[in-house]
Formats: sequence, structure tokens, C-alpha cells
Amino acid sequence: MNWEATADTEVKRRLTSDAALYALASASSAVASVAAVIVLTRLLAAEGYGLYAAIGGLVLIVQNAGYLAIQTSIIRFHARAGGPDGERRLATAVRVVYAAVTAAVTLVWVACAWWLGEAGVSRQLALAGLALLVLRGWLSLVQAWNRAQGRPWAYLILEAVQSFGALVLAIAVLQVAPNSAAAAVWAAAAATALAAALSPGLLLTKWSPGGTGTILREIFAYGAPLAMVFFAGAALAVSDRLLVAVHVGAAAAGAYAVAFAVADRAMQLLLLPIPLAAKPLLFAAWEREGEAGARPVLTRSARWLIGLGLPTATVLIVAPEPIASVLAGGGLAGEAARLIPWLAVGSLLSCLLSHHFSLAFQLTRKTLWMLVAMGLPALLNVAANLVLIPRYGSIAAGWTTVAAYALALTLAILLGRREVAIPFPLRTAGLALLACLPLAVFLRLIVNA
Repeated sequence: MNWEATADTEVKRRLTSDAALYALASASSAVASVAAVIVLTRLLAAEGYGLYAAIGGLVLIVQNAGYLAIQTSIIRFHARAGGPDGERRLATAVRVVYAAVTAAVTLVWVACAWWLGEAGVSRQLALAGLALLVLRGWLSLVQAWNRAQGRPWAYLILEAVQSFGALVLAIAVLQVAPNSAAAAVWAAAAATALAAALSPGLLLTKWSPGGTGTILREIFAYGAPLAMVFFAGAALAVSDRLLVAVHVGAAAAGAYAVAFAVADRAMQLLLLPIPLAAKPLLFAAWEREGEAGARPVLTRSARWLIGLGLPTATVLIVAPEPIASVLAGGGLAGEAARLIPWLAVGSLLSCLLSHHFSLAFQLTRKTLWMLVAMGLPALLNVAANLVLIPRYGSIAAGWTTVAAYALALTLAILLGRREVAIPFPLRTAGLALLACLPLAVFLRLIVNA
């Protein structure tokens, strides 16, 4: 019991110090994202913002499918790299995988952009999106490398340069090319390139091909199912706005994108720093001591996720109208307010899934089971949207988001328990729910006043 208390104290100290810096990084990204909604919905027409959001959603889907598994592999395998030689071999393998994945995602992008041509996506906009995709893919690996090396300050600086740089450059180029969605995407690509150039460590690490084949096989075995999982997760999160753009129109897709940005960014602002700080500690503890070493990290991070996530969701569910009216322009606020409560619930469920319960599969490297948990809900989500969106409009995408994430979370819990028992503090969850009740009443009284 004393060992557990000591371990929990050390975990709390490390998580607090690292999470504070990652919270600043997440805050900078969230503030820039919200500012982008405020500014770009006013600088772009509703249709133009809808196209910008559709390309942004497509970039997110393909980036997650192609590169997010490599990010996770960096964090997972760096913990067992075993010194500078092992780190060089890992860096070599990562660069090889990046080159191969980039060739594959380029082909996927061309096919997707052709499909979105029906919604008004031009060749120039598609080309800008491809540049953004490739550059963001590399920056995501650079940031994972910084996390694995315990460099939260570098992570913070790059996140701020990329997010605020994209906004500043977009404002500048839209003065020269008014109402050009492509110009705004090119601005984001330029800011991403600048951020990646500020941290060249992964790119310039000395090549060490010896033993790379073994690492490549491990990354493939671990990462290939994750790539499909992340594709399913991104499709579940973002495909809605693409289907709304095709079946309802670009303006409706813009309103959906605003609602998604508000709900997702608010949730990620508070919750994302927790896994950013916890994962390197978690994987290192697992390698040293197994489940006993990992449990204090898992328990502490779960308490933080619950304690921050439930109040955030409560605010978004109870008071979406004033939030949307402040943030959205271009006549998008009313429709966005209808969608925010649904997407807030979906975002909370998504965070519990990706930041906590999915760790059962990542710790044990049984990532194929995670694909089962995510794949079926993602397919059902797309199928349901194809049926419901043409009939009920964009609100149907909110309904299917909640249902799909609830199913995915249930499957992850049931399947994950077969690999390792991921702790979930029910008492903390119950107390947080009780605390949210008076908060909800107070917010509703203010909104109705």
C-alpha cells in the first residue's frame, strides 16, 4: 500500500509538471482554432467557409489514417529504444515509414478530392489540401518525437507557431485573395512547414539502417491495425461534415464544422494535455513493471479526464446558444447551436475512448482488437448518415455521432478487459455528475434570463 501511495505521488508530480506545459500547447491550439472560426466565418462566405471546413475535415481523416499510427509507435517504441543507438534506428525506421505512407496517402487524397469535386472543391483547393496533409503528417511525427524525448517546451513552441501562424497568414492572404478557401489552406500549410523547420531533430538524426528491418516489422504489426482504427475514428468524427456538404450543401457543412470545432476544441483544450503528458510515462512504466507500474498513471489520468470532461460537456450542452452567437458569423450560429450539445456528448465519449480505454490495446500491443471496437461503429455511422442526413438534415449527423461513440466505447471496454483491466474510478465519476447538476441549473437560468 505504501509503494502504491509513493508511486501515485510521483505520478501526480510528473503528470502535473508535464501536463501544465501540454495544457499551454493545447490552449494555444484551441484559442487559435476558435479565433479562426470567429475570423474566417466573417472573411469567407458561408459556402467558402464550408469548402474550407470540408477540406480541413478530409485532411484530418487522411492524416489520422496515415500518420497517427506512426505517432503512437514513436511513443510506444521509444520507451524501449535502449539509448542513442536504438534511438537512431527508430528515427531511421520512422522516416522510411513516413515516405511510404506519404506516397499512399497522396493516392487516397486524389481519389477523395475527385469525389468532393461534386461539392465545389477546385483543383487549387485540392492541391493546397494535399500540401497541408503531407506537412501536417510530418509535423505530427516531429511532435511525437519531442514528446518521446521529454521535450514539452519544444512541443509547446511548435504548436503555437503552427496554429497562430496559420491564422495570421490566412488573414494576410485573404486580404489579397478575398473569399478564397484555397488561400486559407495554403496559409495553414506554410505555417505547418515553418513549425516543422524549427525542430529538425527527427529529420537530421543520423541514419542507422542496422536492425531497422526488425523495427519496421514491429511498427507494421503494431501500427497497421492502429492506422485502420484511426481512420475509422477520424471517419466517425469528420465524415459527417463531408456527407453534409454533399447532401445538404456547403453552408450546412460550414455550420456543422463550427459546432464540431466548438465542442471538440473545448473538450480537447482541457483533456488533451492529460494523455500528452501521461502516455510517455505510462509506456515506460509498463516496460519496467508491467500492469502494477502502469496502474497509478492510468488511475490518475482517468480522474483528471472525468473531473474536467463532465463539467465541460455540461456547459456545452446547457448553454450552446450564447457560445455559438459569439463565435460564429455568416449566419451559421443558429444551426451550430442546435448541433453543439450532440457533438459535445460525442466528443466526451470519444475522449474517454481514445485517451483511456483504448490504452488496453496499445499497452499489450493487441491493436487488432481495437480495430474491431472502432471499425463497426464507424461503418454504421457512415451508413446511418447516408440514410438520415438527406431526410433530416445536419442534425442527424449529431444523433449518429453520439450513438456511434457510445457503441465504440462499450466495445472497447468489453474487449479491452480481455487484455488488461483499465481502471475507471466510478466514485469520482459519480461525484462529478452530482457537481454538474447545480452547474446546469445555474447556466440555464442565465441563458433564459
